Amino acid sequence: MAAAIGLRGDYDAAKLRELAKQSEDADQTRRLMALAVVYDGGSRSDGAKTGGDYNTNGIGASVEAGKHIKLQDDWFVEPYAQLSSLWVQGADYSLDNGMRADSNKADSFLGKVGTTVGRNFPLDKGGYVQPYVKVALAHEFANSNRVKVNDNTFSNDLSGSRGELGAGIAAQLTDVLQLHADVDYSNGKNIEQPWGVNVGVRYSW
Repeated sequence: MAAAIGLRGDYDAAKLRELAKQSEDADQTRRLMALAVVYDGGSRSDGAKTGGDYNTNGIGASVEAGKHIKLQDDWFVEPYAQLSSLWVQGADYSLDNGMRADSNKADSFLGKVGTTVGRNFPLDKGGYVQPYVKVALAHEFANSNRVKVNDNTFSNDLSGSRGELGAGIAAQLTDVLQLHADVDYSNGKNIEQPWGVNVGVRYSW
């Protein structure tokens, strides 16, 4: 078995946490915080993993306006604009390695404009199949979200603009049954969603 690599003497836990605070790379931040645990006297396994859980409350609201515009040959376009807000209560909690975390309330105020383009294909026995693509530009206005771990404050800032792309299909099989599925991708200044999947069933009576 290889010998464990020794710790450098020109760093300490406080300095590593300060470097983690300044880092904009999530993986590097986690490694620095794990090393800080070791410098504080914890084991390497303590530094490799830690966890905690808590419950909190939140409330949100959303308003959207748009228009369905029919085009030739069963094509359609649906431009829309949306405003949504979310407020989540802050929480204080302890991690299982003795560290304490203080999460401020999390706010979100999101504006979005976009459009959906698709086409209806009628089915022989009624109903239709509707493939579509969608594109949107979203902007997050809230930028004050903070998380404090021990004496180190980290920014959970998701503010800024991002683009969103998606494609999907909806099927109206009967008068009361509708199915839909779509995939999404978004990327922006402070956030990236490599992929997302939505699948749903709607039954009306």
